[in-house]
Amino acid sequence: MFIDLPPQPVLYAQSDVQVEADNQPVDQIVITAKRRTAPKVEDFESVVSLGQQEIDLFAFDTVAEAVEEALSLANATGQRITLVNGKPGMNPRVFNKFPAEAIEKIDVLPPEAAGPLGYPANATVINIVLKEKYHALTINAGVTVPSNGLNTEGEGDFSDARTRGSRLLLIDGEVNATTGFTEAEALDCGSADASPDCADDAAFRSALAETTNYELGVAVSDFVGQYAVSGFVRATQEETTDRLGLTVPESGDGLPIVRDADSNSLSAGLNVVREFNEIRLTGESEISRSEDSGVTKDDIAPQAEYERETTTLSSSLELAMPVFNIPAGQVRATGKVSYANRETETASGGGDNSSISNETTGADAGLYIPLTKQDEDRGAWGSSGLNLRAFGTQESNSDGSSGAEATLRLRPSDKYSISIKASSEDSAPDFKLLDDATRESPNSRFYDYETGETVLVTTIIGGNAALVPEKKDTVEVELVFTPKQDRSLFARIRYNSERSENLVQETLPIGPFTEDAFPDRFVRDDMNQLISVDRSPVNIAEGRTDSLQTFAMVRKVIRDEEAGPGGPGGRGGGRGDWNALPDSGKLLRAFVYHTWTMTNELKLNDGQSFLPAVLVEGGAADPEHRAGLNLRAANSTLAGNMGLYWQSSRDGTQGGAVNGLRYASFTSLNAGLDIDLEKPLGDTFKSTRLTLEANNLLDERGAVTDANGDVPPGFDPKLRSPIARTFTVKLRRQF
Repeated sequence: MFIDLPPQPVLYAQSDVQVEADNQPVDQIVITAKRRTAPKVEDFESVVSLGQQEIDLFAFDTVAEAVEEALSLANATGQRITLVNGKPGMNPRVFNKFPAEAIEKIDVLPPEAAGPLGYPANATVINIVLKEKYHALTINAGVTVPSNGLNTEGEGDFSDARTRGSRLLLIDGEVNATTGFTEAEALDCGSADASPDCADDAAFRSALAETTNYELGVAVSDFVGQYAVSGFVRATQEETTDRLGLTVPESGDGLPIVRDADSNSLSAGLNVVREFNEIRLTGESEISRSEDSGVTKDDIAPQAEYERETTTLSSSLELAMPVFNIPAGQVRATGKVSYANRETETASGGGDNSSISNETTGADAGLYIPLTKQDEDRGAWGSSGLNLRAFGTQESNSDGSSGAEATLRLRPSDKYSISIKASSEDSAPDFKLLDDATRESPNSRFYDYETGETVLVTTIIGGNAALVPEKKDTVEVELVFTPKQDRSLFARIRYNSERSENLVQETLPIGPFTEDAFPDRFVRDDMNQLISVDRSPVNIAEGRTDSLQTFAMVRKVIRDEEAGPGGPGGRGGGRGDWNALPDSGKLLRAFVYHTWTMTNELKLNDGQSFLPAVLVEGGAADPEHRAGLNLRAANSTLAGNMGLYWQSSRDGTQGGAVNGLRYASFTSLNAGLDIDLEKPLGDTFKSTRLTLEANNLLDERGAVTDANGDVPPGFDPKLRSPIARTFTVKLRRQF
């Protein structure tokens, strides 16, 4: 007697032993077993999927736009993991600007898919399936004009995209320019009923700066032996001209002050992925070099100049692998080590030079533990799993970061899932906030809460080397519903609670109690006139927020009478194409959302009590309620969309605030129409699309009033939001 073992090792199996009856001689015993392997993308049914027909109907320009739409429909938050044709590790810059027509399908996987696939528990996994063979040269051109006729914005871009199996190649470029305009133009200071905010130097002060941006990039991806390799090279340049008024603004005398700022950068990156024996190894590396310069000229006062050169090198190595098996399934571990070095050299107009180098090393480890079977025999608790994660960084010039999180995901049925997450993190401030060049802006409008007046001050921004790490504890509970088999209905409810200490604010928040908490940031003369405000980054003592978000999406296919039953499914997983559309018909889709911020309070320093965020951050504070509605409808020729957004008012006159302000509720209505010109106009306009957009149709700008209901000086809506309603026309052609 002998035993033939299967050629592959059995990780975990229920074995069937076959022997002959009646005590007859046995020549051999054959043991057969089903090998348990790691989950794959196709093992999970997507919560949201966009098929090729739907992507074409809704007229997305790029892969990035289609992905954002899919994420919006899934109401996804947190880190995103993007797979291309089911494979990980490709740098998004390789495929983001691919034309949307190259997509065969996009699947947003359910929340519980991240852990089994070897990704962080809070990540949303998106799988983009591209066409096997595709090539197109795409050219876009557009212009945007506000209803007030100011600040014409022009844009143009091109892309040459190719796919052939696993090989991707993209060459793209774009240019954007805005004309800018002055405060005198925004406020119509030449009219008889000119705004009281028309200052003597309004004609020499920018309401919106003049800018020009250029970008050019090349990206490629392919398999080199058993390695998936992707890389990119990208160059950008930005030029800005900002008018800051006159040297003697009070009387309209003196010389114009103009700031010219230029920025250019060159970056390159390489990603390599190797998968073998259910192990995934990912390496990433990126290098960039940027130059920033600015000069403020007035020909009388000393010039305030800065020049800065920054070189950044980053690299990481990530490993995902099975570690052992338990009755519920395969336990998987992930580990990542990273390194980054940032060197900055700065020269100021005053002759001060500085050179700073910061090195960051990091480690991240995670473990996914299945708690119930992941297959059809999963039982009453469904597909349940626990994700554990710990991470940390060490900085050469500042405190490092560390944290841990645990996420429990339950999927008792195919119709809903539940997740509970708890995390604690100490995060160091971004190094740029520590070493950024100091820049001064004279003649800046600033509302002085002490006097209740709007005055002209010099604002200062730059780095703050004294920043300390921020500590944040978070608890999140989420329910996801997919009650319909065809995924025509999707809903998500999410509760989030955060408690923070030493919150890092990129700019000093401005409210009625800010000067009391940070008196050294405000400079006044002997007459108590405010002269300057330092708005460099700062730590806020404590913060606490609680919010509840609800989201629902519905989708309806309306077939014409002669329409067929729908197209076939695509490759790449998702268990069939529930998105299949008829050859002739219409598609309707809508989603609604509401966010209720139940608690939003900040403590500026240890000597103050908690205050409503509006008393600390003013108009930058989140409103208590935000709600929105988005509708899309399309047929083979037209695609229309409409978006409605509303947020509640915020009252900054409460809690004993002196000279506080009220911020009115805000409603915005947007609409758009995409027209396929080939059908109505013939082959001359083959693969040509005309896009018409209207944004903020209600021309809302967000009113601000004081406790008496009056608009304080410097808060004219046309000054705070110089651009409201806009109209855009774009033409897109593919060859």
